[in-house]
Amino acid sequence: MKKYIGKSKLIISLMLICCLLISIVGCQEINFEEKRSRVAGQIEITDEYGDTTYQIAIKEDGTINVQGTPSEDFIFDDWQDIVSVTVGDVNAGGIKSDGTVVATGYSGTGATDVKDWQDIAMIEFTLTSAYGLKKDGTIITSGEKHLDKIAIFERENMPLIKSLRNIVHIDANTFTLIVVKKNGRVAVIGVDESYIEDTAEWRDIKEVTVSNHSLAGLTYGGQVKITYDVFTKSQINSESHIVDSLEGSVKICVGDSFISGLMPDGTLRISEIDSFFTIDESILALDGEEDVIDINSHADTLVVMKRDGTIIVVGRDD
Repeated sequence: MKKYIGKSKLIISLMLICCLLISIVGCQEINFEEKRSRVAGQIEITDEYGDTTYQIAIKEDGTINVQGTPSEDFIFDDWQDIVSVTVGDVNAGGIKSDGTVVATGYSGTGATDVKDWQDIAMIEFTLTSAYGLKKDGTIITSGEKHLDKIAIFERENMPLIKSLRNIVHIDANTFTLIVVKKNGRVAVIGVDESYIEDTAEWRDIKEVTVSNHSLAGLTYGGQVKITYDVFTKSQINSESHIVDSLEGSVKICVGDSFISGLMPDGTLRISEIDSFFTIDESILALDGEEDVIDINSHADTLVVMKRDGTIIVVGRDD
């Protein structure tokens, strides 16, 4: 009897230790600073919202440098003390050091109504809405005042989006919001069943990046996974797979024809992906570029910041 009691005590002790370890891991703070983007931009988006070809880079003093020809809707006068920037199809956003947000661009859907946002770690745009990831792991949205103008998938899923908890990373394209949970799982809120099905099998994901037709995830171990939307799969018979050439990346970004990875030593790696788009030679030419400190992408545009402050922008029609 004493032998069994001893074993029971040992099992209970091990269970308590496991619970303690799980509790400690679950309470670790997420380093949101490493998710900041110091550069962002897009090329040749001309439609009913106007020509929005521009690039944004954050200077050392927190002000920004805007190059290109953004439409008249884009006003950057109040962009001071900025620590992170992002762009969408028709909007741009910046996060200030105090966690508040500035946004500019097309305001007809309410996507720029972010003046009351606080404690924001990341911001992303779909075509009609803005999404802010708060440091407590919840998501705040804009556009509720114009529900008749925002995309149907967002209108229907707004209660779900607001109920999300323990989120550590977000990204978005025109009609899709992708979130990474603290447990390393991915949730896709949108209309593309291919993304939803493929990412259901992904584990240990640290961050995601999405273009118009591709979605990639980076694991905590540095492995890069990529999948494609339904249209791309039907056109070129592509399937979800691991990108071996980007193993060890610390940050990734995907375009419609490429995926790039930033290595720990500052080397940029670029891989052509399965796509009905032909990769631009200007993008491939940057493979092996050194002294890179940040990368970002939108559609098929790649924006690179080097250690000396140089900004490189490449892509179709660059």
